[in-house]
Amino acid sequence: MHEETVDSGKAYAALLLRVAIGIVFTYGGVFKLIDYNTIIPAIVGQFEGKFEPFFLVQIFLYVLPFIEAIGGVLLITGYKHVFSLTVMGAVMILLIFGMQLKADPEGVPHNVLFLLAIAFCLSISNNDVFRIGGRWFPSKMKD
Repeated sequence: MHEETVDSGKAYAALLLRVAIGIVFTYGGVFKLIDYNTIIPAIVGQFEGKFEPFFLVQIFLYVLPFIEAIGGVLLITGYKHVFSLTVMGAVMILLIFGMQLKADPEGVPHNVLFLLAIAFCLSISNNDVFRIGGRWFPSKMKD
């Protein structure tokens, strides 16, 4: 049986980065869900008249907290981590686009950095062994 050697530094980096990203998304989603009926309409109102068809913005913003919360939990556990990172990256691209639409340039660099962190995490995801569905503790790790 062929046993793959995993770089322990990359494995721990992937774990730490994936969990950190997952915590941020989980917190953001749960925070919005706690006061869903107040927060989401307020955010939707910021985009009124700035994008047509407006119903697409409404659908996205009403679904966003659920995507953030579920995606965040998936990232924390590492279950379906590549899929989750890809979805969260797409969400970040949409959020960057939305910030440009509502003329909020201050938030764009923060989201771009977050998108870069997601992209980096995806680039080392083949080393992410400490996850549900992963090899948790491979028999051969090189330092």
